[in-house]
Amino acid sequence: MNRLIKYQALQGGVFTANKNLVDFDIMDNTQHNLANSYVNLRGVVNTTDTGPAPPYKGVYNYNFRWTDGAGAVSEYKFPNEALIKNTRFTAENQSAPLEDIRRSDVLRTHLCHFTKSDDDIFGQSYKDLCQVRTQGELTIGLGLDLVKEGNRFSKNNDVSVQIPLNKFLELGNMENFPTPKLGKCRLHLELNIDKLQLVQVLGDTMAADVGSAEILKFNDIAAGTALDVDTLTATFKFQDLKYSPYYVGQRLSFTATKTAVNDVVGNRTIVNIAYTDDTITLTLDSNLTSLTNVQSLTDITCNGINWASASVEWNQCELVLEENAMMANMDELQYATYKNEEDNGNALTTVSRQYNVEPECFNLVVCLPDKDEGDLWSVEKTPGEYFSYRLRNNNVDLTDRDVVILDPLYTDRLAMTLLNANLQLKYLNPSIMDITDPYINRNRNEPNTIFIGYPLPLTPTNKLLQITINGDPAKGGVNSVQLYKHVFKSIKL
Repeated sequence: MNRLIKYQALQGGVFTANKNLVDFDIMDNTQHNLANSYVNLRGVVNTTDTGPAPPYKGVYNYNFRWTDGAGAVSEYKFPNEALIKNTRFTAENQSAPLEDIRRSDVLRTHLCHFTKSDDDIFGQSYKDLCQVRTQGELTIGLGLDLVKEGNRFSKNNDVSVQIPLNKFLELGNMENFPTPKLGKCRLHLELNIDKLQLVQVLGDTMAADVGSAEILKFNDIAAGTALDVDTLTATFKFQDLKYSPYYVGQRLSFTATKTAVNDVVGNRTIVNIAYTDDTITLTLDSNLTSLTNVQSLTDITCNGINWASASVEWNQCELVLEENAMMANMDELQYATYKNEEDNGNALTTVSRQYNVEPECFNLVVCLPDKDEGDLWSVEKTPGEYFSYRLRNNNVDLTDRDVVILDPLYTDRLAMTLLNANLQLKYLNPSIMDITDPYINRNRNEPNTIFIGYPLPLTPTNKLLQITINGDPAKGGVNSVQLYKHVFKSIKL
């Protein structure tokens, strides 16, 4: 029977923007099923409450977002594999690296866009670091256990980010990786810790987060009985608890109008939630106010409370490998991998470059990551910013005309590239998913993902490939160019 074994990273302590290198040594005692193996990054989210310490420490909802070149938070969803910027996989008995892919984050983010359908994204979002809105139109941070009924307090569990090896290594698809013949292996990773930003959800922008201020209103309390107000009943009828933004341990700011006095304002923590016949009743940690028999409480609304501070400590990184119980006999290892070449268009609107491409290269992918988009996405922020491209292989045009971005020929070449890489094309709309409203924004017209891909023939000698990219002079030029060459490799064992 196969078994799972964990390898701890050689580097210990907290991983930060300045301490972002991770190495794993893999023993050569048996073959491994890399297709079922993954890197596990573990962290702890710490928050502090605003103002005087409440009776109960608040539990805050959050999400992780990508930051752009200026440090601003991006609204685009990123996959877990974007956390790995560079990767290098070496073996003791091989002089050359098995895989050495720089800017793996850019490549994998763009491949993920076209090879995952909406069902794939929403079905697997429970393990994504960057969460999207659920069917209840709410975003719940990874690692949070939010209790929406009863009196058990919600918990802020450790954040555990799983990154399957087959999402950033081509060898990660192998079910019988011959470690005994390759010798002890080392996996070296550089992480994009510095690009992550912790953002609060259901804070003082709660109405925008839930989509309607009506959800935040409560029934009036009529005059007639003297009482201490520590329970409130929501006006909105929730057909399912998944639509409710309330959870035990949540801190809320309440406002209301009390007879013959000024408005009532108070911060309270939810300690119990009752759900009966589509109606939600909140019990607070202390009285919101006291009423005499001639006083009423009306216009009761709430809003979230921002945390005073929040931080995340990435304190552990481990490699979880599946060891095969039985070993297959292998004399040769054949696989495909990517080689990266970086260039810069120097903000020119028409860029023409010539590259030396290996004979065994069978696919070409070009991405144009924008510094303003976190140096991750190739985005056409306005229609026509990147107008067309054309490729020439050994002075022979690969198309009979320029390939215009988003035209049928562009889509056809994209599909050919993925098919040649044995990847399934599941999504053709180029629009990037906006996590603030993914159901609408992934089906709009902009911003568009720019993905230049083309299959190439195998040749006996190096190929001279010329790439020409044409843009609109009024909308900026080409800067960073990431060229990925998909090549065959064969190793005698």
